[in-house]
Amino acid sequence: MARFRFRLAKVLKLRERAEQDASRILSRILSLKQACLNKIESMQTSRYQLAEIRNELQRGQVNPPSIAQNRYQIIILEKGIFMEERKLRMIEIEEENARKVLLERSRERKLLEKYEERQREEFRLEEQQRENREQDERPLPRRNSTPVRGMGIAMNPENAHTR
Repeated sequence: MARFRFRLAKVLKLRERAEQDASRILSRILSLKQACLNKIESMQTSRYQLAEIRNELQRGQVNPPSIAQNRYQIIILEKGIFMEERKLRMIEIEEENARKVLLERSRERKLLEKYEERQREEFRLEEQQRENREQDERPLPRRNSTPVRGMGIAMNPENAHTR
């Protein structure tokens, strides 16, 4: 029996690698996004803490240099948060593009896999038909033409009454 050989096997391997590469790129983008989100959360927490300190400073003795320094730190954190949110929006655009690329690579791979399955099934059917033809072409074994004792008489309706 012949073995099935998919002519586009190398192309399928290339499509699989391209899909894996796209998946790796997406995972890197997702890790960058998570790092950016963590940084924003950390900066927001620091900003809230500084705002609480400023409120405490305003309730207690007024120390203008401390309030000014606190206000300056809050402004710096807000600018940092703004820049990180901007970076996050850019990362999200990259993520969307990477997802589209991954989806396209996945479709290409699946298309080739389905084509391979169809080719494999056609090959299997052709092999089965070939084997059936070979069996049909083989000469059938000859049966013994001599009758079995006693069977000829019982089988023949004319001689059935003689028994």
